[in-house]
Amino acid sequence: MSHESDQAILEIYNRTQFMVRDESDVPVYFTMGDKKLPNVVTNKQFAIVTAWNPMNRELDLKENVSRNRELEDILKEQQRCYYPSLGTCKNHAEESFTIENISQTDAVNLGKQFEQHAILFCDEKGPRFLFLEKSTSPG
Repeated sequence: MSHESDQAILEIYNRTQFMVRDESDVPVYFTMGDKKLPNVVTNKQFAIVTAWNPMNRELDLKENVSRNRELEDILKEQQRCYYPSLGTCKNHAEESFTIENISQTDAVNLGKQFEQHAILFCDEKGPRFLFLEKSTSPG
């Protein structure tokens, strides 16, 4: 990251609470700022992607819900293993999806398709934020 604004955004992302499900389908909540992440977080391959607020530009609720519905339609079409999740930080929340067993390339492409500034991705290298450049391809 080369911009101060990216550093400020990363600090917010690190305080954001995310959710994955364990083997028993029980929700496990975590933040990237946790000193020790739950084992389920570090032992899974997943991405957390939203269609809300493209490039951190706040949209109204109706538009965000519509965009997320479009993302979910794509996940269904691609026959992905996913479930709804919620990213929360203080008084802000964004609906998202935790997508299991997705490749980094596919997760990045979804994030770019929905003009996201970043996605959370986890594989054998551990969980991390992937900052995305704005896609120039037609959406």
